[in-house]
Amino acid sequence: MLASNKVCVDASLAIKLVIREPYSDQALALWQSWIENGMECIAPAFFPFEVASVIRGKYVRKQLTVDEAERAFAIFTEFAFTLMTPETLLYKAWTMNRELELPTLYDTAYLALAKLNNCEFWTADKRFIDSLQRKFPWVKWVGGYVAKETS
Repeated sequence: MLASNKVCVDASLAIKLVIREPYSDQALALWQSWIENGMECIAPAFFPFEVASVIRGKYVRKQLTVDEAERAFAIFTEFAFTLMTPETLLYKAWTMNRELELPTLYDTAYLALAKLNNCEFWTADKRFIDSLQRKFPWVKWVGGYVAKETS
């Protein structure tokens, strides 16, 4: 059974919260539902650096103006994420990465953190989701999120 008060979020989803991209609407709806339901959004300690690097990279590649990049960064710093690095995270990520034969360890760190916290893991990285071949029902893709209607 999954923990009811936590959700693990990766950088690809966080970027959708601060930069208008495909699936931003779903990411924002998810975030709103998490806030309304008192969910704690968790991520590994390197998460803010990864998000900031993506924002900076989009500016360097001229996908954002300096003002857009500064605004995205400022908005990101206002979001409440709990950064976690449990003692066993590196080992768990390494083991899962080896078993799944994935190319990068940092993606697997999110997966491992969610597993260690017995919670859902949400990502906007479709290639990562596809590489997992539905092995983990608690791994969710933002593009598959459908907001619940309120009456």
